[in-house]
Amino acid sequence: LAAIWDRPQATFASKLEVADGRAKVTREVDAGLEVIEVELPAVVTT
Repeated sequence: LAAIWDRPQATFASKLEVADGRAKVTREVDAGLEVIEVELPAVVTT
């Protein structure tokens, strides 16, 4: 979906913080937790 809309994506999200047109996403990965930031609008999934 993100590719079709040409938007950034963040998958496996466990926490989401939104401010100033950006989303700070904490995501679950094999090694634990990873924090990434994406510009909005974006596709975020759990």
